[in-house]
Amino acid sequence: MSVGKNRQGNSSKRKQRARKTRRSIFGLILALLIIGGLAFGVAVAKCIKDLPPFDPEQLQFIEASFVYDNQDREITALHDEQNRVIVSLDDIPEHVQRAFIAIEDERFETHFGVDIIGFFRALLTNIRHRSIQQGFSTITQQLARNTYLTFDQTYERKIKEVWLALLIEKHFTKPEILEMYLNRIYFGHHAYGVETAAQTYFGKSVSELSLAEGALLAGIISSPNINNPFNSEEIATAKQALVLGNMLRLKYIDQKQYEQALEQELDYGEPPSVEYPHPYFIDYVVHQELVDILTAIPRFGTEEEAYHAIYNEGLRIYTTMDRTYQTQVENVLNRSELYPRTVYVDMNKLREATQELPSNPEVSLSANRLAECIDEENGVPQPQAAVVLANPKTGEITALGGGREYSRKNNQLLRFTSLRQPGSAIKPIVTYGPAFEEAILAGAGSVLDDSPYISGSWAPENFDYRFRGLITVREALLYSFNVPAVRAFEMLTPQVGTRYAKEMGISTFAPGDEEYLPTTLGGITHGVTALDMTQAFSVLANEGLKLDLYTIRRIENRRGEIIYEYSPQPRQILSPQSTFIVTDILQDQVRYYTGSKLNIDRPVACKTGTTNYWRDVYLAAYTPNLVATFWMGYDEPRVGSIEQGWSYSTTFLREIFKEVFKTLPIENFKRPPGVAQVEVCSKSGLLPTELCRAEGTVVTDYFLENHVPRLPCDLHVALDIDSTTGLPAGPFVPPHLVETRIFLKRPPYLVTDSRWHGKPGRIPEDAKLMPPNGESNSETEDSKRPEAPTGFTATVQEDLVFLEWKYPAEHRLESFILFRQKKGEERQFVASIHPDFRDYTDILDDDPGAGYTYILYAADYLDRFSVPVEVKLKADNGGNGNSRPPEPSELEYTDRENEIILTWSYPRATAEYFILERKKAPGSFEKIATIPGDQFNYHD
Repeated sequence: MSVGKNRQGNSSKRKQRARKTRRSIFGLILALLIIGGLAFGVAVAKCIKDLPPFDPEQLQFIEASFVYDNQDREITALHDEQNRVIVSLDDIPEHVQRAFIAIEDERFETHFGVDIIGFFRALLTNIRHRSIQQGFSTITQQLARNTYLTFDQTYERKIKEVWLALLIEKHFTKPEILEMYLNRIYFGHHAYGVETAAQTYFGKSVSELSLAEGALLAGIISSPNINNPFNSEEIATAKQALVLGNMLRLKYIDQKQYEQALEQELDYGEPPSVEYPHPYFIDYVVHQELVDILTAIPRFGTEEEAYHAIYNEGLRIYTTMDRTYQTQVENVLNRSELYPRTVYVDMNKLREATQELPSNPEVSLSANRLAECIDEENGVPQPQAAVVLANPKTGEITALGGGREYSRKNNQLLRFTSLRQPGSAIKPIVTYGPAFEEAILAGAGSVLDDSPYISGSWAPENFDYRFRGLITVREALLYSFNVPAVRAFEMLTPQVGTRYAKEMGISTFAPGDEEYLPTTLGGITHGVTALDMTQAFSVLANEGLKLDLYTIRRIENRRGEIIYEYSPQPRQILSPQSTFIVTDILQDQVRYYTGSKLNIDRPVACKTGTTNYWRDVYLAAYTPNLVATFWMGYDEPRVGSIEQGWSYSTTFLREIFKEVFKTLPIENFKRPPGVAQVEVCSKSGLLPTELCRAEGTVVTDYFLENHVPRLPCDLHVALDIDSTTGLPAGPFVPPHLVETRIFLKRPPYLVTDSRWHGKPGRIPEDAKLMPPNGESNSETEDSKRPEAPTGFTATVQEDLVFLEWKYPAEHRLESFILFRQKKGEERQFVASIHPDFRDYTDILDDDPGAGYTYILYAADYLDRFSVPVEVKLKADNGGNGNSRPPEPSELEYTDRENEIILTWSYPRATAEYFILERKKAPGSFEKIATIPGDQFNYHD
């Protein structure tokens, strides 16, 4: 009994000890659980405490913005790292939604944000491996992580994720959560959201996806950079099969749908390019105009916020781009055969090389040094070009070309915003347009002086180093002569000229430019941009009315609300009359001069411009509905020159216009009221006289009606000139040597010498038309003249006058010159008489008593004349009333070798003598002999 009792007691004690042990272990476990729970709670509290306050607004989607052309057609999406297009859940097919739920969170519709089953499965797996091997994220948790957290694989991040998921489930419904999730997840290749993924991989909207396509997209998101079909089609289709299997298991689809989806052959889109189309235009829109617009809106304010909105807030930017024009500009600028040459250079090396050059601007980079900078594979092509096309009536910029061979790596320069020298292309903007507006110049027929000019140490030259003298404004602007432009600019004043140019659109003047005469020749301190030049010339094209050029018509937010819309603010800068006159002159450049390649099928006006050493080439051309500005040069100006640049610039624009003009209606430049067409003298700009007409200087041109010339030309004068000396005829020049000539009394001019730019001394070409100085044969020249004849007498017998005189035989003369002057009439030339003769017989047609005066000169071999001697006939100077003797008859001659025998008939013994003369020229006779009255022959 005792043994049994002992055994029973021992067993009871063991049971008690076991119960105590179990209670101790349970207590310990409970204590550990409590301590662990408390520690976990503290950790959770700490994690939650580190989170910022929950903000449902942060679930607002990051969405790509889109750029559209002038026809509201999409050009490209703008996104930072996240390229996203937001769609409503209603636009996502049910089978696509189910595909994502099946692979990512099959209990999505029943859990409260955290999948408990998934949680414990993942917990056991991770405990077994003593590391995080499996996640348990629900769709809600993924949404929380993508929105608020990083992707670090830590328990701390997981705790935060769970907490945020619970809060999301509290604030949003399941459909709202699914819509946000599908629009936020990443699919690789910069595609965020299911719509962008559908466009990226299949080239279609998510609403058009088949079951097979939706399943493939759902399989991507677990590892988007590996599972996408552009990376590995094999991996992508394997993931697709997994998704479809889950959908079949969950009864989202049946067996037939499953098999059909697996068998469907998928048609993938092209892998997206990192480049976007029309980059020069888009870059300008985004980084210039769009940023400026957004920073001016209080909602954005700063440049940083503006860029965030551009790449993340789903803006819709509607631009002015004409895609046809833009494509043509890009194609033409990329045609290497249109450039004088093409070299590919490393721009960093090139800049270093040009910095080594001496300060003398004439020195260019040597060919050998340039060769050291060549990089055929990665270099930037040189020279480069830029183009701007705009509509002057609306201000819309329709195309922008910033260069050739755009590259995000090394050739993104928007050269239409680069500051380069405009050369003579600036003259209509800064000088001629304002000068007409200020009535400094009355019209195209006004006159400027192209003669040497010096201002301090500066002496401008024309391109051909010639001076033409007085020329019309039309000639000065058409042929782009520099000196007349300087004179017009000086009269206008640089302050007024630059003020107008600023109002027209030139925004880059430095303070010194407003005091600087070379500004009219393009000598602008910082240069100008092609955009500014287009803006300024649009004023000329639009009858003086300025509309600011722009590329953005309106901007909408992701909800379609307009947050900006362009509002034109037209300003009348120049009058229609002034712009018409300038434009009409610039049309001549296309009709007759350097712009002739642009003479296609409509009125076009243009102005070319080149700079010193041909470093920059500019061309501005316009019609009433198009303005085009072109620039060509090297990115580093001292690399080289482009000689005859106007030939290249006009060729480029001609090629662009060939396409542009196909859709652009033909419009003429209309002559406004207030412009008169007037005949003027091209040397004075005044009304022409008969002298102007005789000189061929009459032109018809346009003038401002209120400033039409009223006075006659006073520069052309008629002067009597001694034909032998070219000097004005003095009172003693023989009348037969006096010629009336027309001269130009142009203003005095600066006489240059050989120091003038190393050129020989030059004068304006019309200086040769000026009247000669001095006077020919004036009384002060007596010592140089032949001695005058003496003893000059006249004897009258009936209607014959016998003239005699004396002259020293030893004096060498050329001839005696005889004039006769009837009272009240002009003197008439009678004869040039052989120097050996001292007499002459003249026949008078009228009564000698009517009053005659004979004037006789002695002339030497230098055509110098003596002082004249005169003899007058009076009524009682002879004459007996008898009739004149009969004329000889039957005058014949016989030619015998070197002898001529003259014979004639006459009543014998009735003549006292015969006088024989030889005619040398019309009205000029030479006396040969006096023959006795009874002799009827003569041998000569």
